[in-house]
Amino acid sequence: MIADDEAESASNSYLLSLVLLVGGAPLPILNLLASVIFYFGARRSSPFVRWHCTQALVGQLLLIPVNSTFLWMTLGLLFGHRELDDFYVGWGLVMLALNATELLASIYAAIKVRQGVDVRWWSVAPVVDALLGRQSWGRSVAPAMVMPVIVVVTMAAMTRIPWTTVLHTEKAQGRLEARIDQLIEDALESNHQTVNDPATQATLRKVVDRICDANGLECKDYHLYLVRDMTVNAATLPGGHFIVNAGLVFAAPDADALAGVMAHELAHAERGHVRGKLLREIGLSVLMGTKAEQSILLFRRMVSLSYDRDMESEADRYAVDWLIEAKVNPTSFANFLASLADGGSMPLTALARTHPGSEERALKILDRIPAKPPAWTPVLTPREWEGFRQSLSAAVTKTQ
Repeated sequence: MIADDEAESASNSYLLSLVLLVGGAPLPILNLLASVIFYFGARRSSPFVRWHCTQALVGQLLLIPVNSTFLWMTLGLLFGHRELDDFYVGWGLVMLALNATELLASIYAAIKVRQGVDVRWWSVAPVVDALLGRQSWGRSVAPAMVMPVIVVVTMAAMTRIPWTTVLHTEKAQGRLEARIDQLIEDALESNHQTVNDPATQATLRKVVDRICDANGLECKDYHLYLVRDMTVNAATLPGGHFIVNAGLVFAAPDADALAGVMAHELAHAERGHVRGKLLREIGLSVLMGTKAEQSILLFRRMVSLSYDRDMESEADRYAVDWLIEAKVNPTSFANFLASLADGGSMPLTALARTHPGSEERALKILDRIPAKPPAWTPVLTPREWEGFRQSLSAAVTKTQ
């Protein structure tokens, strides 16, 4: 006959496991630590209490690798290191099923054990018996392996199902991208944001085409916008929108530096950095609908998105390689980044804020230039560059 206080203590181990399962799901390690602490606190109790505390602990241990893996995949999704794919969805569904099973089993065990009933989880109990010396490991291994094998087989099958097609996530992303595209156009058309001057547009297109034509990039579908924002910044957005602030043109020392920044932003778009990060960071805001004022705020938020160091390094590598292939000297681009890092005569710019480590990046750009470079050819002649800046200045003044 199990004493009432023993039954209560054993039942509490499952109740603690239940609380940890619900409250500590975002950080699986917390479940493990709390279960271990409770286990050591009860290890000197009666055999009945100690056995059920151990069973609750082992049950938690089985979930730790599954939950932890899903946590890391989710962090990768949030920070742009992976996309929402079939593997992620399949793993998440299996994880939910396992946690739901653990939840129901813990509730059942807590109720029955409180009544003095010895509840044995069929795949966990043999491990507990072996841990507590009730039977040998030889007799426990085979039944204990049943559940892990079932989990592995189920996980392998579930992660191969085309969940993104079944759940129509591509259609949802398509609607979201269309909404973002409309938002960008609305924001650019409001308050005379763009500089609609054919001469300056043609010069900007010439800079982009120099990079794209030399590297076989399809850039004809990019819509170039010169924006009368004096912030030193540029950005590529979904739908082929390429934003260049007037402030960047006025701050750049020459057309080669401007070409370097534009090549960098182009690399973000071509490598898929822009689409994934934008959908994650502002997708919900866009789907909820926006008014005109909110559209402008969201547009500014899109333009000011920052990328992690891995994405920045990748964009720099591609930009430098493209510049070299186009016979544009990357040195001007590197020096421009270094001047932004130092501040120089300018305050910290949006380009420096959204592209951290500019000084370090400048050194890496210089290191990437070959020892025997090709014969450099400026993107624009000094006269063309000065004429471009004067035309832009006049157009900006006219639209204000």
